[in-house]
Amino acid sequence: MKFNNILQFFLSSNSDRSNMSSHNVRLVTVVICLLLFAKLVENNILFPKFNERHAGQIQNIFDEKERKAYRYIDVLVQSMEAENIDSSIVVFHENYSQELSGRGLYFFVYINDTLYYWSTKDVVAPLVCSDSEFSKPYVSLGSITHTSGKYASFVKRMNDENRQTKIDVVSLALIKTINIYENKYIKTSFQKDFDLPPNVKIYPGTAPNSFPITNSSGQLVLSLIFDETCYYRYQLYVPTVAYILAILTIFVGLNDVFRKLKTTGSRNVFLIFTVFLLVGMRSIMQYLKFPGVFYQLDLFTPLNFGSGLFPSLGELLLWSVFTIYIVVVIYRFLSFPKNFSRVWKYYTCSSISLIVVINSFFAMSLLFKSFVINSVGIFEETNPVIIFNELGLLGYTIVIIFIVSFYLLLDKTLELVKQRMTFLQFAVMYVIVFSAMFLLWYALGQQIDTIPVIFLILFSIIISHVKIRKIKINYSYLVLLAFILITKASFL
Repeated sequence: MKFNNILQFFLSSNSDRSNMSSHNVRLVTVVICLLLFAKLVENNILFPKFNERHAGQIQNIFDEKERKAYRYIDVLVQSMEAENIDSSIVVFHENYSQELSGRGLYFFVYINDTLYYWSTKDVVAPLVCSDSEFSKPYVSLGSITHTSGKYASFVKRMNDENRQTKIDVVSLALIKTINIYENKYIKTSFQKDFDLPPNVKIYPGTAPNSFPITNSSGQLVLSLIFDETCYYRYQLYVPTVAYILAILTIFVGLNDVFRKLKTTGSRNVFLIFTVFLLVGMRSIMQYLKFPGVFYQLDLFTPLNFGSGLFPSLGELLLWSVFTIYIVVVIYRFLSFPKNFSRVWKYYTCSSISLIVVINSFFAMSLLFKSFVINSVGIFEETNPVIIFNELGLLGYTIVIIFIVSFYLLLDKTLELVKQRMTFLQFAVMYVIVFSAMFLLWYALGQQIDTIPVIFLILFSIIISHVKIRKIKINYSYLVLLAFILITKASFL
């Protein structure tokens, strides 16, 4: 690259600067405004904090849970009075227990003070009713082997004189789950219907600056304590969208700079700057866990995926977005010289391009293997191809993004190859470079599966045969077939 091209990039004319500056200033302003807006919402500054109105909403949710708890208690009691106790409990369990457990409502039946039925194994209930605190409106339950929880208690007692039994039907409404071994991924959380952040404090009595929650009898159940760290649920999603829009605006701004650069040299220089900028930006984001609001989303926890380089599915998704943008920029704006002054320069440049392509495929193959091994609920073992859930769709979206990136790099390399090489010359150079890279990866202790390697060889030869010899074929069908094959091969 000539030095004057570099100078031309940094020392552009005043007219070029004036044309670029106004639009670039607007884009920079948009990015700053989005980041500022996201930070203000994230830090609970721009919008109101928790107040009496929100406490009233929690009271309404609690009232609805209490009504539902007593309604199903009545269903259970009436069926036990009219029918055999065992059969009525079986019918209740089959028809209602799973649905009610999903809403945080659990039921227990005590006959003559002894536990007779429990709708879930997740809650540790006392074996003897008289030893419990179910008569209180607020109870805490848990053990070493079970997750602890805070519950509201609803009890109905009945005496069956015909059977000479005393029956206590208890319903517990989950308020908050307490994880004993809490870390940055496994955290204490409120039952989802309350839609409260985990840092809201609950107190089984009255406290200063708290909001009381009472039952239908007017009895105090608990008090909610909101501090400055508490936020509404939308204060998690709104800044997330703002940060994503800021990233996309940066992409748009960089793309606009590329389009306004007139010379090949200036574009190539700015391309190198862009690659280092985006890779550094993404690495710093992951290292500093910025923006912090991302890491409060389930997508950015190792719940579904986690590896050494990519701690979560969200991190991998962000890397895939940055990768496809960098590759598209390379494909669009990287320009090879039309005439090389020396033949060795041409072959050196071609070899380096081919090394990048082959290494990107090896890295992608290892990434896919790690993706499948370290994922939970994304790629099902019973059917690794067709998955009808959100995580599966997201997983295959990431896979396709990396496959498209690989293909674009290969296609860009073949643009350089077909300038001077015949198909036979390319095949010889490809075998040499591929063998060297394979031995290097093997020496580094990285095991590459045979099927992806075979596919890489066949795929590269077929594409190069079509491009170099300019065979008239519907290229889109070939690419579609390649995507299907490479996806299957990568997961075998």
